[in-house]
Amino acid sequence: MSRSSVSAVPQARIEELCRTYDIPSSDVLAQQWVLTRDYTAVPDGLIRAKLGDWYLWHGPDLPLARTSLKTGGQVAVLGVAVDDEGQVIDARRLRSLARAEEELQALIDRLILCAGRYVIVVHTPRMTRVYPDGFGSLGVVYDHTTRRVGATVNLTLTRAPQFNRAYPLTGNALIGMGRFAFGQTEDRVVKRLLPNHFLNLKTFKPVRFWPGEDALTEPTAAEEPRQLGRITARLEQVIAALVRHAPGQVHLPVSGGLDSRLLLACAKPHLPEMRLFSHTENVMSRTDLAIAGQLAGALEAPLDEIDPAGQAEHRLDEARRARLARTHQIITGAMAPPSSTLLDVLYAHPPGGLILRGNGADFLKAVLWRRGVREYSDGRAHETDMGIRMMMLGDGALSGSPEIRSAYEAWFATLPAAAQARPYDLMFAEQFLAHGFGNLLYSFTNNFYICPFNDRRLLGWAAALPPDKRAELRYHLELMNAHAPELAGIGYTRKAVNAQIARLNTETCPVARVA
Repeated sequence: MSRSSVSAVPQARIEELCRTYDIPSSDVLAQQWVLTRDYTAVPDGLIRAKLGDWYLWHGPDLPLARTSLKTGGQVAVLGVAVDDEGQVIDARRLRSLARAEEELQALIDRLILCAGRYVIVVHTPRMTRVYPDGFGSLGVVYDHTTRRVGATVNLTLTRAPQFNRAYPLTGNALIGMGRFAFGQTEDRVVKRLLPNHFLNLKTFKPVRFWPGEDALTEPTAAEEPRQLGRITARLEQVIAALVRHAPGQVHLPVSGGLDSRLLLACAKPHLPEMRLFSHTENVMSRTDLAIAGQLAGALEAPLDEIDPAGQAEHRLDEARRARLARTHQIITGAMAPPSSTLLDVLYAHPPGGLILRGNGADFLKAVLWRRGVREYSDGRAHETDMGIRMMMLGDGALSGSPEIRSAYEAWFATLPAAAQARPYDLMFAEQFLAHGFGNLLYSFTNNFYICPFNDRRLLGWAAALPPDKRAELRYHLELMNAHAPELAGIGYTRKAVNAQIARLNTETCPVARVA
């Protein structure tokens, strides 16, 4: 049965938008995917994979690996995932893993601990589930009324969006002045699947599967070096796997920040096979560019400097900027267009590669704890008001509404006891990153963006460390001194970071590597 023989009505919302604004659907669908029960409202250009009584459709630039299960059914992995042995999951590797595990749950347990940017779909006669990666960076949204699951709201919808009045910050989020959270989207029906929950396609209900009770066990002071060693060993393994997977096509951004420097340190053995770059978007990033040059020089690695303001070859013409801005809006659903400089920078890179992001390394500096660190230091119970404040949702008055408070308390209640002692870390992954990157990265179609730190074990190991020490940057400095001592004399972009590093410099201890 061909799609041409099926009525064109209804259709995916994204098709209507592409037609209205004269944007080729291939521009918006390259890295997207949708899971349907039939051929209805599936845009042209998507590749079909049949999973039992479901159809999985994906863009040509989004990898798909799938295999049959010994017990019946199939498992599919969309995106790029690195397993516990440092292998990228392609069809051959997935088939090997499926054969090696006697029980389906054992296979699932291995797959959900992969690093990368991916979605797992499991279909058997008894169940169909969708699992996102640890940050939800390959985003998942779903409409229970049409039983569609997909990458973005506009691909999942088969009608015009209906404004989500149940979420007080919808209007703010659409114009870039606020954030979505708690699975909310701009549409009143379509919801976002939070990381660490699978979507049960029998019921269309999310179910938390991680973290377990022992995933966030705080190490003793004597155990901390070994914990740090586990973190860097896994991070090095993931980067090495990506370089082997895409030789000559892995691009590493370098800046004056903490997170990119940690990636740089863990990527040292592979720098000859990678492309380092730095770019400018504003005054601060000009400082980043200067520091990036020093870092690359210390490692004797070439650095591509991207400065659209001073390099005409990296400036897009206005017509292309306008088309790319509209493409971005169609994909993300945002009303506000991206800046011209951001578009210039995104398309200054060679297409078709993997661009690494430092997001996730933030856990080593307790990024969203801030004043919440006092809860830990004082041994106090978690405060809902503080948690909501640290989410930085936007409008303070709306953020404190009964609807937001109720949603926060309901989310917090899903955390196991050990995880309730690390609410700001889980919040960062499940709310901040998932609702931001999980949507935004689909619009970065020139390359595939991936966070090597996006790994549930890395998240667990990092979040288990005492947040007060993380916030003091102690662990970051220990890791840098152990893995890239040649960078020790090079400052950071932020003055406060330089001052804190100077205070700590005499207090570091060695990191124990893990075999």
